[in-house]
Amino acid sequence: MMPKIARHVTLGFTQVFHLTPPQVFTLILVGEMQQCSFSDLSHALRVSAPTVTGIIDRLEKAGYVKRVPSQEDRRVINIQLTKLGHKFEKEIQVHIRKQWRVLLEKLSQKESESYLSIVKKIYARLDQE
Repeated sequence: MMPKIARHVTLGFTQVFHLTPPQVFTLILVGEMQQCSFSDLSHALRVSAPTVTGIIDRLEKAGYVKRVPSQEDRRVINIQLTKLGHKFEKEIQVHIRKQWRVLLEKLSQKESESYLSIVKKIYARLDQE
């Protein structure tokens, strides 16, 4: 059931924003981290370094991210959102919230509370990993 729900929400915003799900998730992650390395992204997205490079190349070409040399280690290149990337990432977040609101508004108050409780438990377990 969860893959179908995730596909529904993902297709909703990937069609609107004309990005692939990995590109959307990368924009959101870079927005949350504010600045991150390729290895940070590779780990967070659970994909290979070459895959991250491809995603970043396309996002950079679209003007959403930029590469910034690390101040601490010249060998490291960090990724940051551009102004356009920040704007776009916020629009994506708003769209995601709307999609979830539509899905969840049909739940009763008790069902909503149960759902929130379960999601918080899952989220806490993810933070422990």
